[in-house]
Amino acid sequence: MKKRALCWILLALFLLSACGRGASEQALGPDYRAVANFAGGFVAAGNGGMLSFIGADQQVTPLDSGTDANLLCAISWQDRLLIGGANGTLLELDANLQVTGRRLGTSDIISLAAFQGKLYACTRSGTLYASEDGSDWTGEKTGLKDVAGMAASEYCLLAATADADIFALTERGTALFNYNEKYDGLDTALTVRGVGADPGLVWLLGAYDTGAPAVLHSELGEYWVDRPTVVLDEGRTIMDVDTQPFALVYIDSTDNRMLLCDRGHLLVLTDCQECNQYYESKTDTLTAGDYHDGRLCLVGADEFISIEE
Repeated sequence: MKKRALCWILLALFLLSACGRGASEQALGPDYRAVANFAGGFVAAGNGGMLSFIGADQQVTPLDSGTDANLLCAISWQDRLLIGGANGTLLELDANLQVTGRRLGTSDIISLAAFQGKLYACTRSGTLYASEDGSDWTGEKTGLKDVAGMAASEYCLLAATADADIFALTERGTALFNYNEKYDGLDTALTVRGVGADPGLVWLLGAYDTGAPAVLHSELGEYWVDRPTVVLDEGRTIMDVDTQPFALVYIDSTDNRMLLCDRGHLLVLTDCQECNQYYESKTDTLTAGDYHDGRLCLVGADEFISIEE
């Protein structure tokens, strides 16, 4: 049953048809940068305060975000949706899709994550804000600068920079180290493009210095395992994936991980390496994705939105 569900998802991706990232955020083109499931559909957010609701009927309804800030991340949490953006912008949507806004400091909020009963917001400058109710926030420095991303599993909250400086929060406390220094001589140095998570693992996504894609996972953010990205058929390599991943979408119905890669490429990691699947969508500008209740939503540049069931 899981394989059948995965096949439908992959077939939908193959048939996709269309209706950035930087150290400082400026007004850019009409690009979606984040998406999250909410209110029976999905909410996509992007540059210039662009905000849209995609309903179960796949109709796209523009929403008034009340801001022209670039919106960079989103999370569905409890009965609300939160969206982080440039210059500390933090929006909240209620069940009626009404938007209220506030600011957390002045640095870009690049990632939102839920971990052990709290909601966390991570800024590009390395401040980690925590809240138990989504309203009252306290911030602490992680020791990181120019953060590339943050994500959380059930066991670990992880933030990382492009230079592979890593901050990990677990029940044991916090850890701060550089991956390339820790594994010097044991592994090829890497550049981090993004951070992902599934229920049990946190993931580092990016590229090794050789140019090969880097995909690593860890339970507690301390010891890391490299995940091969080759696609095999009966033990024979039929594709050595050469595009770099930057985001992960967890497909809970099949317990698989979908990696969003450069040039609109998609790599689905399954529980067996020989079952890895690689596809090219019909857009080369994917930026984010989310999966919920049997539906996959991908967004990208030029107002690209696609929902597949």
